[in-house]
Amino acid sequence: MPPKWGKSSSDNAEEWASIRFALLTLTANYFITGRLGLSLGAANRFATLIWLPSGLAVSALFLWGSDLWPAIILGALLLLAAPALAVEERGSQQIAFPLSTAC
Repeated sequence: MPPKWGKSSSDNAEEWASIRFALLTLTANYFITGRLGLSLGAANRFATLIWLPSGLAVSALFLWGSDLWPAIILGALLLLAAPALAVEERGSQQIAFPLSTAC
């Protein structure tokens, strides 16, 4: 998906814009479907019976290639950090734990 050398700069700019759009769209969709899956949780909003982001991630990687993996990682990090950021008291442990778990 990176721009090919030898194209004009306007072609490269358009291609980079489409790549950024794809990355942002996949990240947002991963986050939204993850929140939806967690809202259908079976065990204290931790485990879920339906996990839509995994199907979304696998299909995106199969259809558009492995260049989209940063969007999946970012979506997963945002999904893990969202509960910690929603709490009114933002202690350092509440934010650091989901991020350290993801890494």
